[in-house]
Amino acid sequence: MTVKLGQIVPSTGRLVVNNGSYFLSMPSPIGFRILHNTLVRIPDNTIWGYIGYELSALPAVDQFLQDLSKISQEQSLVKGYYGYFNIPDNGIMEFGAQAATDRPILPIVRRFQANEKDLENLIATYRDKYGKDIYIHLRNTNGKEY
Repeated sequence: MTVKLGQIVPSTGRLVVNNGSYFLSMPSPIGFRILHNTLVRIPDNTIWGYIGYELSALPAVDQFLQDLSKISQEQSLVKGYYGYFNIPDNGIMEFGAQAATDRPILPIVRRFQANEKDLENLIATYRDKYGKDIYIHLRNTNGKEY
């Protein structure tokens, strides 16, 4: 694989695609820097994201997580960089600047194979009831945002 910046800055490397990740090997990139050589794939049927919340809304966050667990299952992810987030050695999902907020956030990763309308209705119920006290940001494996 060759990456070209304009017409004069080529860098040659290799992109390896497998079931669990993408790996870019580019020994001497010219004109750019590779921050993460490996991008881990988010498993199929996964919903992931976070809840930002006001401290006063913590009981509602707990209830949301209980309700979510009724329509989804636990999902563990392997250590690595996933693009939108990172799973470090401690296994706790970390978000970058896209989750920058002055509120506490609680990461969510779940296996979801139920009716999508059930998830949409659950999220809508909490958004309607708690307004700006809870910010629910979830995506699925295909990139759909809820």
